Amino acid sequence: MALPKVHRLRDRHIFEKLRKQGLRRRSKTMTVWALKRNPSPTPIPTQFGVAISKKVHKRAVVRNRIRRRIHSAIVVLRDRLQPDWCIRISARDASLDCEYSQFLQELETILSEIEVLHGR
Repeated sequence: MALPKVHRLRDRHIFEKLRKQGLRRRSKTMTVWALKRNPSPTPIPTQFGVAISKKVHKRAVVRNRIRRRIHSAIVVLRDRLQPDWCIRISARDASLDCEYSQFLQELETILSEIEVLHGR
């Protein structure tokens, strides 16, 4: 399941800004960078970028499977997200053996720590 366009982060400039200035949290399967945008009169929905390096696995089929699992976890959590955040998620090597439920649990924990996620 793909993310809706409004929730996709595509600008390379923002990816670099996230890496340099964003809050970073790590878990067993992923690294998450988050950066709060400047407040605007109309809130912008939280946007996500998912990056999976060839270091994780050589085959694109495997990397795409991991990406789809992460996207599905984001879709489940998107109604509880604070607006005006940019988030970058990078999969780690341990994500190869990870099930969807573990992605969902770890992403929920990390986003709660950063205070992007509200409510239970």
